[in-house]
Amino acid sequence: MSDIDPKSFFPAQPFGDISEVTPLTGGLSGDAVFVVETQAGGFVLRLFKRDRSQWEQGVIMQALAAERGVAPQLVLVDKYRSATISSKVKGVPLGFAAAQPELRDAVLASLAAQIRALHQTPTAGLGPRQPLRMGQQLWQSQSRRPGFPAWALPLGDKLMPIERQLATDTRLVFSHCDLNPANGIWDGQQVWFVDWDGAGLAHPYLDAAVAANFLVLSASEARRLLQAQEADAVSVEQEATFAALRALAYLIYGCVFLSLAPDLTAVTFADRPTTLTLSQCFERLARGELNLQSPSGQALVGAALLRALAAS
Repeated sequence: MSDIDPKSFFPAQPFGDISEVTPLTGGLSGDAVFVVETQAGGFVLRLFKRDRSQWEQGVIMQALAAERGVAPQLVLVDKYRSATISSKVKGVPLGFAAAQPELRDAVLASLAAQIRALHQTPTAGLGPRQPLRMGQQLWQSQSRRPGFPAWALPLGDKLMPIERQLATDTRLVFSHCDLNPANGIWDGQQVWFVDWDGAGLAHPYLDAAVAANFLVLSASEARRLLQAQEADAVSVEQEATFAALRALAYLIYGCVFLSLAPDLTAVTFADRPTTLTLSQCFERLARGELNLQSPSGQALVGAALLRALAAS
């Protein structure tokens, strides 16, 4: 894959001459992603490096979301090389935009509106995602690893009450299922969602729960996000389900980030009170003091997510 020339995916018709190719770094999927500027405009080329069936699902999901104005339009699909070309959204990452006080309200309002629009997509033929099972499996695999932070081991006890709460509301809607800030772009007017390989049917509150966690929303901000998404007040029981999904998302992503570090014993974990918070991790990332491509950076973000779970 590394020997493939990104320009070879862009035929002269309709793209014209290519003026610039810029690799995008920082993602954790392992896919090769490029921003390509052509006579016809800017585009994003993604070369998928994982299971082909997952790529095929992502293409279907993005096309459905694009019809709702939630995802960028697919311009070209190369089935032979598992690649897609999408229209480039000019903007800034969701996390950066939401951190700007003058933009925050507008960004969160658009985020809620886009999640609501996504949930209105017809679901015939779509397969369900199973975040609870994913969380259980990830916890089993990661909590047993040598070097796993000892203070986090009791957090596995949270899985049973999460399961009981989610059993009270089994609704499923079309969901992105991975609304971390890297998968959202603010164009100045609205939020767009990208990277659709994990999309499918899930609980209506899952996307808002994931976004609320990574945007480090306060309890009141998260409640307003959910109310805006639902376009209505939410009950105590609905808030409990939302809280359960936020807790599950903390556990899943905490374990995912820890799983990226091949040797947890090589990472020095602080005790719970002195473990970095998610906000502190983001501040260090912005200053270049923490690297998400390094095992230690990945493990520290994982621990920060588990610290948030402990406080939930």
